[in-house]
Order: sequence, then C-alpha cells, then structure tokens
Amino acid sequence: MAAVELSIVVPAYNEAVRLPATLDALEAHLAPRASAAEIVVVDDGSTDGTSSVVQERPATAVRVGYIRLPHNRGKGKAVVVGVEASQGAVVAFIDADLPYTLANLDWAVRLVASGEAEVALGARDLIDSTYDPSYPLSRQIAGRTYAALVRWVLGLPFGDTQCGLKAFRADTARQLFSRLTIDGYGFDVELVYLACTRGHRIARFPVTLSHRHESRVRLLRDSWHLFGDLWRVRRNETGGLYGPRPGRRSRR
Repeated sequence: MAAVELSIVVPAYNEAVRLPATLDALEAHLAPRASAAEIVVVDDGSTDGTSSVVQERPATAVRVGYIRLPHNRGKGKAVVVGVEASQGAVVAFIDADLPYTLANLDWAVRLVASGEAEVALGARDLIDSTYDPSYPLSRQIAGRTYAALVRWVLGLPFGDTQCGLKAFRADTARQLFSRLTIDGYGFDVELVYLACTRGHRIARFPVTLSHRHESRVRLLRDSWHLFGDLWRVRRNETGGLYGPRPGRRSRR
C-alpha cells in the first residue's frame, strides 16, 4: 500500500449543500495520486445532512475519511482533529466551500513537499492575489483593521493570518497544532504566530479568492472574538504557555 503523501483536511459545519461539489473537485484533482492522497472531512457537529454527504459517497481511489464531533466546537478544533488523524507527509487544510483554486492548493503543497518551506500560507494581501470585487466594503475594512492589529499586538511581519488555505510538513503541523488553545476562527492567528515565533520556515503565496456565498464569519460578533483572541495569544506567550522561544531562556 502506497505511503500517504498528501492529506487535505476539510472542516465542515452544516455544509451539506456545498460539500458534494468540493469533494468532487478534490477527488478528481487528487486522482493521479490515488491512494497516496487522502481527504479528511471533520464534521463540526453539523445539524444538517453533512454526515450523509460523506458517509453515503461512493468510494474512489482517493480515500475520504470522516470524523464527526458530537458538538459544534469551532473551525479551529475541527482542523486540529483532522490534522491529528491525518497520515500524509504534507498536510493542508482548506475551507469546505473551496474558495481558492486547485492551482493555489498545488502551490501550497509544492512549497512544502520541495523542502522550500515547512509552512505555506495563502496570503490575500500579496500583490498577485485576486478576489471578487463584490466582496462587501465593510468586510474589507474589517479585514484590513484586523491585519493592522495583528502586526501591532503580536509584532508579526504581515497581517493576513486568516486565509483558509495553509499547508505544513507533517511533523511541523503536529508541533504547531498541539499547542493551539483557540477553537474558533482565531485559531489561524495563533497558528501563524507560533509558526513565526518558533523558527519554522514559512513561505507565503498569492491566492485567487472567490466569494461565492455569504461568509460564515458574523461581522460584529465574530470580530470581537477575533480581536480578543489577539490578546489571548499575547497573554499565553507572556505567561509561558507556549514554552520558550528559540534563542531565549525559559523563565523559572
């Protein structure tokens, strides 16, 4: 049996409508890899037919694994569970509505598989990235504000941490994801912060973003949570929860 080269983790919450097309596209794209690729769908306590979409799906050469969380825990928790269950040498995750192109996914995987990076981050703020111009202005402003706060509060060299396409070397993924404390959307900023501050080689790449539906992020409620998560990450670091940073002595 071929070793698994690539695992794609797909967190899903009430995605019965969009998930079939996403799985069709991913399976067709990964078919040349056959059993050397796997898709891991993590159902984050859905209340619609998401479970049936996966469990009743005909088997193909690309294995589609399914994990169901008994209760809705948040996207971050779903991705953590998927990474823990993955078997690939490269582990990537992408949103259930497949908002980025498969060429973007290939780019992320190639950066890691080639050894150029341990962590590949989709970056919507790069000059070559494109997005749907119909994306609401209010969300554009909120995103730019959050990016500025990421740089200010956490001292990161870039602000776009929330892109839903990222890839990792398997051992790096397990190191990073095992330290996460945030279950919701803010897990991305914690993940990127740890990758940046723990000496992992990072490559950012442009993405083509298509907003074909209303974002699941509730602008007012979730924005407050995201802003609060910035300070949580900062407190975790100050309190030593993440362990010592490379080149620094741990505090007794």
